[in-house]
Amino acid sequence: PKKILAHGLILSGGKKMSKTLGNVIDPLELAETYGVEAVRYYLARHISPFSDGDMTVEGFKDAYNGNLANGLGNLVARVMKLAEDNNIVALNYKNPFPPDISSAMERLEVNEAMNGIWSRVQMLDQKINREEPFKVIRTDLSLGKQMIQELVIGLSEIAFCLKPFMPETSEMIEAAILANKKPDSLFKRID
Repeated sequence: PKKILAHGLILSGGKKMSKTLGNVIDPLELAETYGVEAVRYYLARHISPFSDGDMTVEGFKDAYNGNLANGLGNLVARVMKLAEDNNIVALNYKNPFPPDISSAMERLEVNEAMNGIWSRVQMLDQKINREEPFKVIRTDLSLGKQMIQELVIGLSEIAFCLKPFMPETSEMIEAAILANKKPDSLFKRID
């Protein structure tokens, strides 16, 4: 694994880090390929602020495709397509941070805060799969609309919680909710 640090730093054991030696990943190159928000996501969720972190380009790419493109990006597309097609409007989430995320942030455990956000992404995605609001709305319009509105509110909470870590992504999700429109792909899958 490569360390994501600046050029010329000394590793424990006296090993030198340098791009020439191939044991450094340039975050600017990652940002050019995947975007700044993806780098912020990876560092906040996968690299501890209190200890050394190992990373590989392959691991970064897997996290990007799995958690951003297929995870958050797909969730936003699914929820906002349902909302747009069925004219479901929900206000943006304006409550304080949920206790688990707030507590993690107070302890400066950014990784745990991000894990809390991603557990919400997964729970919302599972809720869609389990409850199938896209089917319910065809047989019970009122219940289907209520289910979709709950999904939009959940998505709004996720956008609010992402604000300190991924501000541009948060703004794009909030803008999609306010416009009641499925946005262009937030994170395009990179093969």
